[in-house]
Amino acid sequence: MRLKRLRNERGMVLPIALGILSVLSISAMVVIDSSSTNARSSTRSKGDKVAFALAEAGINNAVAVLSKSGNDNLHQGLLPACKSGANWTSESTWKLNDGGTPAFTYEGGQVRWCATFDAANAVWHVTSRGIVKNHYGTAALTRRELTADIPVTPIETQPLQNQAWNFMFATRTGTASGCDLTFSNNVAIGTNVYAMGNLCLDNNVVITSPKLIALGKIYIKNNGAIGTAGTNNWSTRVEVQVGGSEGQFCRYSGDAWTTVSSSPFCGDLQHVYSKNSTSSAMTVNPTPQNIAPPTVDWPGWYTNAIPGPGQACTTSSGTPPVFDGDATRNNSIATVFDLTPAASSYTCRVGPASNPLGELTWNHSTNTLTAHGTIFIDGSVKMVNTAVLQYDGYATLYASGTFLMDNGAKFCAVKNADGTDCEYSGWDPNTQMITIVAGGSGAIAGAQSQTGSTADGGGNSTKLSNNVRFQGALYATNAIQLVNNSKVDGPMIGSTIIVDNNVTPDAFPFITTAPAGMPGNTAVFAQTQPPRLFSG
Repeated sequence: MRLKRLRNERGMVLPIALGILSVLSISAMVVIDSSSTNARSSTRSKGDKVAFALAEAGINNAVAVLSKSGNDNLHQGLLPACKSGANWTSESTWKLNDGGTPAFTYEGGQVRWCATFDAANAVWHVTSRGIVKNHYGTAALTRRELTADIPVTPIETQPLQNQAWNFMFATRTGTASGCDLTFSNNVAIGTNVYAMGNLCLDNNVVITSPKLIALGKIYIKNNGAIGTAGTNNWSTRVEVQVGGSEGQFCRYSGDAWTTVSSSPFCGDLQHVYSKNSTSSAMTVNPTPQNIAPPTVDWPGWYTNAIPGPGQACTTSSGTPPVFDGDATRNNSIATVFDLTPAASSYTCRVGPASNPLGELTWNHSTNTLTAHGTIFIDGSVKMVNTAVLQYDGYATLYASGTFLMDNGAKFCAVKNADGTDCEYSGWDPNTQMITIVAGGSGAIAGAQSQTGSTADGGGNSTKLSNNVRFQGALYATNAIQLVNNSKVDGPMIGSTIIVDNNVTPDAFPFITTAPAGMPGNTAVFAQTQPPRLFSG
């Protein structure tokens, strides 16, 4: 019996071995599964972190583009716009190379980012998506999205880059009459004068400015003079620089032209009472300073001005100007816009009231024009309000057409104590100035004709007549005409400047700071601020 029981125990080893093997197999499977799960979890965690870092890189990309010098960070076209539709809004289409929003590939994955410019609040709303491919499934992606706001602060001023803006500057040369810049009829010139051609003075014209530069020659007659006659006082003399033309330099009335061998070649006998700051002598400098006239970026500012054809008012009231008529820079506004109407007010502002990106606002109750930034009107403008007007701000106003002031209008940066005129000794153009840039010709019919033609058949881009006062800066593609007891306090640049009948171009402080948009300066737009309001 005992031997039979022992034989019955022979079959137990195999079941025990199989049991142990099963347990070990299960344990191995648990370990392998756990390891795989941990690996997948680690991969997902790493992918999430990489996707987040990529999304942050997209935000930084947007900041870099907005901050790059020369970029216009005030217009939507600078950054890729956020699109509606499946390629951006649907999570199911967050995939690599989907052909939608531009993708930027970095180590570890891709970034897709877009932005929307909120002009009313001067802020960019940026959305950025980091996308990482999951190695445990070709269709699976790890995705992170971040949003942020990037404010921009407008730049209204910059250092002056072109010294032509410290002169009454005439660019014309080669005029058939021999006079490229002519002053006549009891005119007192207190502004620095720069003539790229020949300068002519007639009928009691006196130039008392600190500096006069003529690249051509100077012809004076009928009691005209540069500086004060009959004195050797240094303080009453003008620093004169004359380049000459065809070997001729200066002439008074019917006398002969002086030449380089004349002694002096230009001086008191020619009514040129000069001083030479280089030699500290009372002589004329025969080596004039060469200053290039500013170049006007008409197409650039037509596109980028705020407000203007490319950006309408975001806050509006009354009847603000129409900036364009047909989406082409061609003087398409058929009627002249009155900047300062006597009986009504208007508001046109882009951005917050406290710090607008651009503004042109007129208050007829206080007779105040508020101007900020660079403004563009594809037509002609005027001021004919007989009140004493004042402006507030730093701005450049472009008009494709002409600019007229008439009827005794007075446009002042600073009013005098009793409010009857401008305060000429109290204005600092480095703290407040408006520049008006006119590109049209009064010789052309229609709205431009308001400024009329010149005696030689050309057209005026700008005309100030009949007791007007202007305190600011003027640029004209064609002529600037100042007539009939008018007074200008500030720089002027034109093909020629016609000054007649008791006009007074007044002396003004040396300009070192220019409004953004002033011709001759590098275009600047806004300062990009650090991102804020992150979420995601």
